[in-house]
Parts: sequence; C-alpha cells; structure tokens
Amino acid sequence: DVPPNKFTFLFFGNIGPVAGVELLIAAFDKANIKNAQLVIAGDGSIKDQCITMAKETGNRSIQFIADPDISAAPRIQSLADVCLLPVKKGQAVSSVPSKLMVYMVSGKPILTTVDEPSETASAIREAESGWIGPPENVNWLSDAMRNVACTSTSELEAYGDRARSYALKRYSRNVGVANVVDFITKNLEN
Repeated sequence: DVPPNKFTFLFFGNIGPVAGVELLIAAFDKANIKNAQLVIAGDGSIKDQCITMAKETGNRSIQFIADPDISAAPRIQSLADVCLLPVKKGQAVSSVPSKLMVYMVSGKPILTTVDEPSETASAIREAESGWIGPPENVNWLSDAMRNVACTSTSELEAYGDRARSYALKRYSRNVGVANVVDFITKNLEN
C-alpha cells in the first residue's frame, strides 16, 4: 500500500525509546516536502505513541507498516530512496545500531542523526554513504530531508553503492570470522 512514485524516507527497525522515531515524524512534517513520504516499518514499545503523534500532525504522507516477516525485509528496504537512522543523544557512543549494517548492505544512502564521536558516524563518513547530523535536532533533520529529497537519483545510487561496498568489506561474515579467529589467536599466544 506504499505509493511507489513518491520519494521515500524509510525507518526500518525497533520503534523504541532510544530509536528517535518521534524526531523523524516531527522533522518530516516540518520539512513539508511535496511528493515525499515517511515510511516507518517495525514494531516496538512506543509505536502506538508514534502513530498517535503522526495522526496529530495531519500529515497523510507518514505511513506505518506492521512488523514484517524477516523474508519481507529486502522488499521493504527496496521502497526506500533514503534510509533513516536517528539515535538519541549519548546512545550511539557505546554501540553501533545493527540497522546501520542492514541499511548499508541494502545499498541505500543513510541520513543519520547521531553523536559525532561514534562508530556509526565514522562508518558513514568513511563509506561516504550519507549525511550525518546532530542527534535530536529537528531543524537540522528537517532541512536535511528537504535537501536530500532534491538529490539526483544517480547521486543517491552512488551513496548506496559505496554503502554496500563498505559493508561487505567491513561487516560480512567472512570478515567477522577472520577477526574472531585473529583475536583468539593473539590472545592464546599471550
């Protein structure tokens, strides 16, 4: 039921208190981008609160998709022109959200709001795979959404290609297994 002819910002994952989905709703509504939509796919403890917030905006271009079967993930990600990765202040310094790797492997550019000294920001910057802004800043995100929606298809594809290439070099199973073996080998020698 998601219109394919609109520029699509996609959030795909847990709609919980750390995710920052409320920021996405507020920023997308404020951006007021013609022929664009915000699709939020997933489930979580604050999903009902976010649905209520979206309804209160009156913005009919904000849609929610129920938590899909894992086999539907590639099809849902294919809807995106840009994947959204908001993280609340202080939350990204201690871990990397798993959706970063999923977004990168899907070959989509990423628009993130995350603490600057984080692995998430570093990965997106190194991969040249998207845009990084300060966490919980509705004004920055709203402006960024407007700018990103005007980005050419070829430039968006280039961001996505770089994301996929980076993810395969850094996060693939073969790389992970090699890193674990290397770690164990070094620690057994000591």
